[in-house]
Amino acid sequence: VNTNDSDLDLKGVFTWDNDLYFTLNQLQNSLEKTNTNKDEWNNLLKQLNQEFDLNLTENDDLVLYEAKTFFELSFKNDSNMFDMLYANENFVLYQTKTFKQVKENKDKFVDLFQASKRYQGMSATHLKQAEQNKGNVNKNYSKALQMLLSLDYLLKNKKHTCSLDLET
Repeated sequence: VNTNDSDLDLKGVFTWDNDLYFTLNQLQNSLEKTNTNKDEWNNLLKQLNQEFDLNLTENDDLVLYEAKTFFELSFKNDSNMFDMLYANENFVLYQTKTFKQVKENKDKFVDLFQASKRYQGMSATHLKQAEQNKGNVNKNYSKALQMLLSLDYLLKNKKHTCSLDLET
């Protein structure tokens, strides 16, 4: 939920080096601070900062999805993938030509009807959690409102919004 005191969530897509696909090592579906060795994570942040001229820190909320996982989740209408596919260009820090092409063709693999059903379900879940005083009640109400506003925008414009803007 994009509010004045909310944190910044960074998401990205990556591919493993071709040589790694033919090893016996199991490759991770995503990379984030919680599932990566601290030194490896800091090296990854350093590499991303250098290669893409970013200013990521250890405290940033960053998740990188392996490309196959990204598409699998996109086909399932996962809201995190929607955030990346339908993000306003003002919110994009870096984008390759390939990912730009993916975004331009998202309507070929995103099912808006199924996505709308998913948003309804997520909104209902957050409302139920708020009513049962589970977790942060205000955050649950805010997330439910965000899901409903996103659903409304999605259905009216055949698009998704990843940012809550109460002035529109």
